[in-house]
Amino acid sequence: PQADQQIATVNQVLEEIGAGGKSTLMVFNKIDRLVSGETMEQFLNAHEHAVAVSARNRQGFEALLAAVGSLMR
Repeated sequence: PQADQQIATVNQVLEEIGAGGKSTLMVFNKIDRLVSGETMEQFLNAHEHAVAVSARNRQGFEALLAAVGSLMR
């Protein structure tokens, strides 16, 4: 529920440590806990490099590995 606030806090810390201009991959975990009607689309669309995963059931891991590979190149 506080995803926007948490993202802002992380971005602020990245700026403070001099990493604000670095490439990032936004990984949204716990998608298996979304309540019916909730959507990740707004978050995925708001970030150029973003993926949604569930560590519990490994949903989205292929997309995560592909995104990491792409950014590493």
